[in-house]
Amino acid sequence: MDLSGFMDRMTGDMTVTATQRPPVIFSKDVHAEMQANTTDVLRNVMALMLEATRRKLDEARFFYGHLIKERQRKHFPDPPAFRYYFSAFIQSARSVTWALKNEEPETWKAWEPTWKNTLSAKDKKLLNLTNELRLDEAKRGGANALVEWEEVALHGLLALTDVEPWRQHPAYGGHVFAPPGVPPPKAFRQAYYFEDEDGKEEVTALCKRYRDFLDKMLNDFCAENSPASAQ
Repeated sequence: MDLSGFMDRMTGDMTVTATQRPPVIFSKDVHAEMQANTTDVLRNVMALMLEATRRKLDEARFFYGHLIKERQRKHFPDPPAFRYYFSAFIQSARSVTWALKNEEPETWKAWEPTWKNTLSAKDKKLLNLTNELRLDEAKRGGANALVEWEEVALHGLLALTDVEPWRQHPAYGGHVFAPPGVPPPKAFRQAYYFEDEDGKEEVTALCKRYRDFLDKMLNDFCAENSPASAQ
């Protein structure tokens, strides 16, 4: 058998096949999707590398969650606990930008001026207020929140929502009875506010605004920058 001729024919066939293969052309939609996926991957890589910053943000979320639970507590509210959770939240939340600046100093130094120029007047006011609140908690003996009594339905306070599931059966709860047409009885519980020249804002609402602001700030930073340690 003439192997050389056979190989020549195979090589020739393969060459023709290779030269006749049509080029791969991506549509604009596919190309745009690939770019978007690449951007998402780079953003995720950056977020994973900012370990200290993420830890501080997670810490702030943790204390915010406890603050909300304490705010919504229906049985035996604990005012000192609410203040403790707020103090822990505001100090860890204000540490997020410091941690980011420490982890990516050169990138932060280049990015911060442009970022600050994009902030609205409301955002800038939020930053100033939260900084003052952190100073109050860390160096001035604690922030002075207004305490007001809010009116709530008594049956709402009696609902057993913050106990073990097996104790949430109606047999374990308190009940309110009244003649037909008689309005349900009301009760009062404490609510906390901060006040400035624009009015007052409930404490947990302010904390949520600041938490959301930090989430967006970190997402924007990761989307617009590549990690210095990967360069």
